Amino acid sequence: MSAIFSRRVDELIGRDGDCTRVTALLDERRFVTLSGAPGVGKTRLALEIGASLAGGLRDGARFIDFTPLTSLDLVPLTIANALGIDHRADHSITDAILTWTRRKQMLVIFDNCDRVRATIASLASRIIAAAPDVRVLVTSRTPLVEDSSECVYHVPPLSLPPVGEPLDAAGALGYGAVRLFVTAAREAHPAFTLDDGNLDTVVRICRDLEGIPLAICLAAPRLKTLMLEPLSMALHHRLNDRSGSNAPATTKRQTSRHLIDWSYDLLSRSDRCVFRRLAVFAGGASQSAAVAVCRGDDLSSEDTAAALHSLNEKALLVALDDRAERHYALLDATHRFALEKLEEADERFAIERRHAHYFAGHAERLERLWETMPTLTWYDAVDADLDNFRAAHDWSMRSVREAAQGARICAALRDYYRRGAAANEWRRRIDRAIDALEHEQNDDLLARLWLAMAVVGSGSNLFALQRRGARMALEYAERIGNDMIAASALVELAGGEFMNPDFDFRRALERAERIFAERGKGRMLARAHFTHARSLYSLTKDWARAADLYAPALEYSRETGDEHLVAVSMINLAEATFLGGHGDPQGAIRLCEAALPYCRRSSNWRLAATGLMNIATYRLALGDLPGARASLSQSLTIAGEHGLNQVFETSGFCGGYLAALSGDHTLALMLMHHGENFYCCDNETAIEPTERWLRDETLALARAFLSEEAIADLLAQSLPEAEFRAALVALCAHEDAEVRA
Repeated sequence: MSAIFSRRVDELIGRDGDCTRVTALLDERRFVTLSGAPGVGKTRLALEIGASLAGGLRDGARFIDFTPLTSLDLVPLTIANALGIDHRADHSITDAILTWTRRKQMLVIFDNCDRVRATIASLASRIIAAAPDVRVLVTSRTPLVEDSSECVYHVPPLSLPPVGEPLDAAGALGYGAVRLFVTAAREAHPAFTLDDGNLDTVVRICRDLEGIPLAICLAAPRLKTLMLEPLSMALHHRLNDRSGSNAPATTKRQTSRHLIDWSYDLLSRSDRCVFRRLAVFAGGASQSAAVAVCRGDDLSSEDTAAALHSLNEKALLVALDDRAERHYALLDATHRFALEKLEEADERFAIERRHAHYFAGHAERLERLWETMPTLTWYDAVDADLDNFRAAHDWSMRSVREAAQGARICAALRDYYRRGAAANEWRRRIDRAIDALEHEQNDDLLARLWLAMAVVGSGSNLFALQRRGARMALEYAERIGNDMIAASALVELAGGEFMNPDFDFRRALERAERIFAERGKGRMLARAHFTHARSLYSLTKDWARAADLYAPALEYSRETGDEHLVAVSMINLAEATFLGGHGDPQGAIRLCEAALPYCRRSSNWRLAATGLMNIATYRLALGDLPGARASLSQSLTIAGEHGLNQVFETSGFCGGYLAALSGDHTLALMLMHHGENFYCCDNETAIEPTERWLRDETLALARAFLSEEAIADLLAQSLPEAEFRAALVALCAHEDAEVRA
């Protein structure tokens, strides 16, 4: 999630008036685009506004950068991931965004939207229409769409002293351009001070740079090697000499470009080399990645690292220290320039190839760490380089000879696809990789790709896809004698067949468990035990044996730091505890409550909502109606905040039993219809055991008051969606014994 305060924000100079005006426009119009020339400070202004407004908005502010985007199709997914929206892979991501934002009070900042203007204009307009308390702030060099509902604010350059106005040093600092130059100059030359002796020269530099912040920040660091007057003369000559340009005059749009060009010409050979090679990275690079890709026969690792430091000092790239390892990123304006220089040097293919090979290897390094690294840390590590994995894959797929690199990335990141939000995107990428390798003799890589496809099916509840991927992976694995892939494929196959009574899940999973145990693969063994237990209670109702297998799954997942599997094992073990033997609702409640912190830490809101709904069920079994209402209300709140329509639909079972216990059997059966209808429409998903218990209890109560014909008639009726949700909310708020629709 891209929270606004995760961005390091230095002091903003000379923009107080702009902040005030844009804030007022956001209050009035709610959809504002900051437009202006490259380097004028649109992103920095947006960050400042976000930081100032976040504390006063219930749901804060979020910042989403579209600079590294490789496809228009990724716009909704990028937004959903940044906002932390949980959505089903087979449902519209845009609809999930609109549902999620509907009840939010927040500011969303879409940065660097030049390449996705029309898509952002449409989506932002729909968000504003659907969510009355959401504001959208966009940055783009030009307005998004002329006839859109946006309000355009043209970001001006920093203020400059008027020509001919009497001025002293103290007064000059009241102008934004002068103050920014002095601040940047002091970073380069700590002894620098503005006085009446150098005032005219500083003002002349700021005027030549037209008050553009990026140009000022590129010029000031040169005071490390130049005196002020020579710097002024060099800048004036560069910006006013038209011999190198076909343009009749320098415009504000050209000023930043000329300063970048000038700064590049002054770089050492190694600095220029590293600068242009950084253009192949999407969304920045860790220092180790930048060194590995940018070095070469002409440049040592030490020289590359030194060049990164030098470029950062010269403001040609920014350093981000909010991660485990320092990351470097080019600004949008400098990135475009660097890519041009890479083309001119005829290095683009070679460096992009090196980038693809590096990230294929990096993905496989992460794959090896999956067994021992805590899952949330592992996901963060993938997320940190996700844009680079995408870029490397896309480049590889454009060349038959390099397709294996993209395939390696798809195969190695397979456990990332257990997060449903990633499934749709990577399913398409895996499909392309399999097609590209169809005629290659690379059974090992194809086995791993098909296993990745099975995990995509698992992560998105597309069980037919999970079964197909698992069977293909198993076929290739057995052909080449790879027991580990075979064992993983058997687990995925059992997961996809968990509703099939004819599948011999016991034989398949015991084989997988034996292989994982022999190889010391605790996390994989935990998943095998979990799948075994799930199959047992889904098909045989052997709650005691299921509990015996959930216990080691929980133990191994704790030992290996698999927080997601810890949470889901606890919640499923709670079901087995509740339904097995004489039943233990109190023990089930304790297990679910222990699982909730894991769900929240991993932002697994679907699982959190399910756990709370199960707690409500166990409280109903204990006769604790007020406690059940409170837990169900919390579950519905999470479902509403995160657009979890499935949770709302299946809550009809719990709400139905609550209504029945409160005496309203008509409402109870109509609510339960919603839950049953969900499973009828999605015949790949089985009714969970706890929901089956709720259904049976609700029907038993209804039969004491209604005929079978009346029950069947009510179960065939459904409330309109709005009335269904309103009835659930009313049930949660009701204090009396009697509830009516």
